[in-house]
Amino acid sequence: MYIMGRYSPPAPAEFTLALSNDARHCDPPVTIHMAVFKYQGHDLLMVDVPEGRHKPHGCAAGYFLRAGPNSQKLNRDELIEFVRALKPAIPERQDCPDFRYPADFDGRGFRSFLRLSGISAPGLSMEKLLVNLGLARREGRRLAVNNAGVLFFAKQPARFLPQARVTCVLFQTPERSRILDRQDLDGGLLDNLRQAEIFLLKHLPVRYEIRGFDRIEHPELPVEALREGVVNALMHRDYSVRGGNVFVEIFPDRVALVNPGGLPPGLAPEDFGTKSVHRNPLVADLLFRARKVERVGTGIRRIRELLAASRCPEPRFDFTSFFELSLPRSVSGGGQVEGGKSGASTTRRTTALGKVTVKVLEKVTVKVLEKVTANQARILSEATANPRITAKELAIILGISERKVRANINKLKVRALMKRVGPDKGGHWEVSV
Repeated sequence: MYIMGRYSPPAPAEFTLALSNDARHCDPPVTIHMAVFKYQGHDLLMVDVPEGRHKPHGCAAGYFLRAGPNSQKLNRDELIEFVRALKPAIPERQDCPDFRYPADFDGRGFRSFLRLSGISAPGLSMEKLLVNLGLARREGRRLAVNNAGVLFFAKQPARFLPQARVTCVLFQTPERSRILDRQDLDGGLLDNLRQAEIFLLKHLPVRYEIRGFDRIEHPELPVEALREGVVNALMHRDYSVRGGNVFVEIFPDRVALVNPGGLPPGLAPEDFGTKSVHRNPLVADLLFRARKVERVGTGIRRIRELLAASRCPEPRFDFTSFFELSLPRSVSGGGQVEGGKSGASTTRRTTALGKVTVKVLEKVTVKVLEKVTANQARILSEATANPRITAKELAIILGISERKVRANINKLKVRALMKRVGPDKGGHWEVSV
């Protein structure tokens, strides 16, 4: 906003000092720029008042709203309504000023998203697709990418939005006291989702029930419920809270998924789980396109149904300034799950400090595992639990290089203990032990 008027020297010196003092004593202070110049023989003073980034600004007399030539003092209800109408500090559609396209853009990740979502637009440039998806806008010759675009498709999202990180922690006790394993994820939102799932599968036991030639998996908690919980945290968190991350926490008695923000505005506690209000509708739309949610607004119901179908305890929900989903575990400390029904052969896997112990009750399987290395046994175990696991993910879990993972896989293939079905991208592993 610019204010311009005539003045008679030497008054402006006192006037500008008083004006500067008034601006400085506002809460928060108001930035102003003043310039004195001559125009057609007249002495003019121009006052530039840039739009404030931390509204509302108050003064000693209260809060005022400019309406044409008049300033109207706001009462309590009017002030509350004004604050409610303000945009969040970091809305998903707000431009990210420090992001530079294409230097900071993850083109490979974006193309992977297009394949995953089934978007085919021959003849359209990547820039046009970003605009059509609501992730960017044209600003002259520059492509301005917004915060949702940064969350999904920046090479280093946490460089621009530090609160985009996801922190995964394994605790030894039910209290947040002793950490056994921790991983901070600072990739794109879809990559963080995938890595959080890997962390959960790495530390939660899976029981295998062998019926004849068929292997049936019984995870301690339904993988789909865990995935829905992490998606819910990433989709509904308040990204304007700069100091808070999404936390994926594993305790001996529960798994806790925590995100800043509590319930979104407009959703009453009594409507939770039956009605849906999206804090980040663009983020929700992208996750739906990427097929990470079945239908928008059904996540909480699906979590409850999946747990009930697996005979797991009811989830717990707590919402204050944070939202916490707690999934009670049916195991304690050691993480062992009891075997299957009478007459069924079972395999048990327990995890502790990232190390896996595989115990197989069939003699033939014991003999096979005795002839493989610890890393090879771990690869067989992880590929059984997740047939679509990649060499890169195995390298992260085992703490070795991808080259060594591939070398071990080749040895297992030669011994016919595992084989690849389908192409490298889109295929899966079959384990024969």
